[in-house]
Parts: sequence; C-alpha cells; structure tokens
Amino acid sequence: MGNSTDRARASGRLLAILTIVGLAIRLSGQGRLYLDQFDEGIYALGGLWSLPGAGLTSLDPTLIPYAPPVFPILVGLAYEIVGVSDLAAILPSLIAGTLTIIVVGLIAWRSFGVAAGVASATLAAFSGAHAEFSRVALTDATFLLTWLLALFAGQRFLSHPGVRRAILLGLATGLAWNTKYNGFLAGVIVVLAAAWNACLDSEARRRATLARVFGFGAIAGLVAILAYIPWAIFVERNGGYAALAAHQRSYLGGPISWFPHWRLQLAQSVALSGPPIRGILAWIAAFALSAFVSKGEIIPRRVPALTGIWNFSPVVVGALAAWLAPDFGWWAGLFLMPRALFESRPSVRLLALAWLVPAILTPFYHPYARLWLPIHAAGWLLIGGAIGDLVTRDDEGWKAAELQVLWKHPGLLLTVACLLAVSHWQIYGPRPRPLIPPAAGGRGLALLPKFVLDRLGGARLPVRVLARPPALFYLGSSGINPGRLSGIEDLTAARLSPGLVLVDEAVLDPVQASAFLRDEEGVAVTMQFEPLRPVTMLDVDPSAAYRLTARRPYRVFVLDSRRTAPHP
Repeated sequence: MGNSTDRARASGRLLAILTIVGLAIRLSGQGRLYLDQFDEGIYALGGLWSLPGAGLTSLDPTLIPYAPPVFPILVGLAYEIVGVSDLAAILPSLIAGTLTIIVVGLIAWRSFGVAAGVASATLAAFSGAHAEFSRVALTDATFLLTWLLALFAGQRFLSHPGVRRAILLGLATGLAWNTKYNGFLAGVIVVLAAAWNACLDSEARRRATLARVFGFGAIAGLVAILAYIPWAIFVERNGGYAALAAHQRSYLGGPISWFPHWRLQLAQSVALSGPPIRGILAWIAAFALSAFVSKGEIIPRRVPALTGIWNFSPVVVGALAAWLAPDFGWWAGLFLMPRALFESRPSVRLLALAWLVPAILTPFYHPYARLWLPIHAAGWLLIGGAIGDLVTRDDEGWKAAELQVLWKHPGLLLTVACLLAVSHWQIYGPRPRPLIPPAAGGRGLALLPKFVLDRLGGARLPVRVLARPPALFYLGSSGINPGRLSGIEDLTAARLSPGLVLVDEAVLDPVQASAFLRDEEGVAVTMQFEPLRPVTMLDVDPSAAYRLTARRPYRVFVLDSRRTAPHP
C-alpha cells in the first residue's frame, strides 16, 4: 500500500470493521443472553443501588468477596438507562468486550506497527473465550479492558516518564484494581518492565532515566492507592480486609497444584474456543488483513520459493492448530515472549512481561477459565506482532545468518508452537473439545418466576430458594420476595412451614441431589432446563472441558410443603 498515511487510514477502517464483526459475534443468538452463572446474580442484585431512593451509599456489602465496585456501578448505570433486566446487567460486559477489540488493535499498532494492529484486533474479535465472557454479567470482560488500558498507560509512561503520564498510569491502574482484586498487578508489571529496561539499557541511558522512571513511578503508585482507598475503607467497615484476604487465600494452591491447574485452564480455553471454523477464519484473516494493510495485496505477486514456504507455513499450520488444538495461542505466546523480552523497545518488553507474569501466577489460583483472559490478550498482541513482522518482510526473505538466533524468526516460532500445541493434546491427551452453547431461545432461570406464580395460584405463601443467585434476581424482579437458604441442611426446617422451596441442582453435588430426591417426599415437581452455558459449567466443574457428556439438562426441584403443613 502507499505511504504511511494511507496504511494508517486503511488500518483504521479495518479496525472499525473488525469491531463491528466482533460485536456481531458477541450478539449472535440474542435469545441466549440470560443470567445463569453464580456470580452473575450477585452483580445483578448489586446494581440495584441505582433504584430511586438508594444511591451508591446503599451498595450491597455482599459484593465484597466477589469483586470491587466498578462493575456493579456500571450495572446500576445500565439499569438507569434501559431499566432493570438481565440484558441490562450484561450490557457493560458487552460494551467493554467490544471496546477491547479497538484497544488491542491500538496497543499492537503502537508497539509493532499498523499491520500488527489489524492482526491482533482480528484475533481479539474472533476469540471464542472473550466472546463468551462478553455475553455474561461478570467482571471479566470489563476488567480486561481496564487491564489493557493500564498496560497502554504503562507503555506511554515508560517511553517518556513525566508527571502527567504518571497520573494517568496511576488512574488506569486504580481503575483496574477497583474492577478486580488482582488489578494492581498491572502496575506491578510496569514496575518489573522498568527494572528490566534498566538491566538491558546502556549504563549512560540507565543513569539518565532510572531516577525519572522510578521517581515519577512513585507518583503513579500513590495515585493508584488513593483511587483504591475508598473501597478498602468500605471493606474494612463491612467485615474487615483481613477477612477478605483470608477468603482470597482460600482459592490459592501451592506449587503442587500449578501443573494440574495449568492443564485444566488450557483445556478450558479449548472448551470456550467456539466452533473450529471460527479459529481457522481468525488465523487466516489475521494474515490476510495485515498483508493488505502492509502491501495493498492479500497474496504478494512475487514470492520466492523459500520465502513463500517459510512465510506462509504459519498460515497453514496455524489453521490446522486452530482446528486440532485451539489453545495454541498459549504456546505461541510462550515461544514469542523471549523474543519480545529482549526487544530494544521498552513498550514491547512490557508486553512480554504482561504475558509472562499472569502465565506464571494464574495456575496457582483455582482454575477458573475467566482468569485466563489477560493471558489470551497478551497472546493476541505478541502473535499480532509476529504476523506483522512476517507480512512486512521484503521479498529477499530471511538471511542465513539470522538462523543462528531462533527467536528472530516469528514464522518458525509460530510453526513450532502450533505443532507443540497439537501434539500436547493429540499425543498426551485427554483431548478437550469446544463446548457448544445452548440452542437459541433458551432463557434458563428467567423462566422460573412464571412457573412459581402459576404454582402458587394466587396464594400468598413464602418462597424459599437454595439456588444460584440469578434465581433470586429473576424472582425479585417479578415481584416475588424469595427467602434464601444457606445450605441443604436448611431444608429440614423449611419443609415444616407452608410455601414453596426451590432447590437448584447446580448448587448440589450428585450425591446430595440423589439424597434429596430419595429423602424429600414433598417433591411434587421437577423443572428441567437446558444445559448450563459453558462459562457456568466450567465454574461448577472445571474438568467438564474433557467430558461432552456433562452437557445434560439441569433440574430445579420443587418442594411444595403445603402437602405436609397447614395453610396459615
């Protein structure tokens, strides 16, 4: 393509198109947008602070073990705009997930060039895992956006340290920290990048920049802490921060848990990858669009044989890996990270650490699939940089001298990573497979209020539930004031008083469910719903990625105690 201005304009237009495509993917099957994951109900209820007469001072302390306040605040704002509903609770995730495509493209553009920006944005737009988390009322899509904004602010700060950029970095880090409790790690990564830069830079440059980076960096740290202090005070007044820290530590495992958690999270990334054709199209489109931006043509008119074999092998092997091992992005990140870590540009070194630090720390935590999103995003950026490097090479191909250093060759690195990813599951198994979402039109627990009202038949009787929090949200939004049971042991007392008791199979283990059906003679009806969505299923059972048989309908047991207790 012509000059840099033409390439920038073409890249901007393609970013806009990819954003629209990404939004369409996230909106596909609108009938499936509903709440069924445990934490979704907590955030949907937490957003009720925006109801008339409430306000932020009425924010529910129940939120504290789950997340800081940014996402519930956004849910409340959505309620004010479109009204209280499940779709309004999901709206912040949908918007944040769509905006993330643009931010990913801009970061890659700034770090590697316009071709890389288009390639990374393509991978983000088609990402199955990110699309799934953009369609649920969870903090994770919003957190990824704030995480990337903090990294972007970190790149700008490291390139030219100053007071203004330090304040922006502190605010961005504080925003990420107020969205998820591990958001402060974005600031830690910037600090590590500054220290790493100091190790690699020449002595003269190190002396000139070290004081500025860490001096102004202290301002950024102070701003981030000040931004987080209001929530810390709120936590301290409602149970104490020590209790919260103990709760968070309960999810941590030791070194012995790292490897099994890592394998589970890789399997979960496969489970959430979506139809294989999506990954194949994403990989091919990333190469094609970046080549178009770079040279004005998708396939170069003149490709020497050796260059063509090496430069186009990642397209073929990557498409194969997207079909056989959709988690190959992790392996590509592993192989590309050292290359980026020793780059001359501080902004690229920061991205290498943005992949490395979460990749090391995340498997120590409980294997929740959503915790993998920052690693996915860093992978999109590093892979996009490699693709941009490949398509912008001139027709002379690779010089033989470059073969002495493996990580100078992004094509070779991507090819090896893809082959290793395929062999990881094909040889060593068990092999995970993508989980297919429920059919369009499903409404899950949203159907519960109508059933309960029909069952009551106009009688004003209490309704008590042992269920996922979304059940409480749907019942409360329909004018039913449900009582919440804290555990299956509460059923003994509940069945002695008149009313309905709803027991959600998703909160029971199989042994408890079997015992409930055997022991509770008052079970009059069992409602059967479509299978849990993949996001929810992997929370209930992280190993479900290996078992397609787990895609069975789930039940809600109804204990009608009017059969054993008198009416009031």
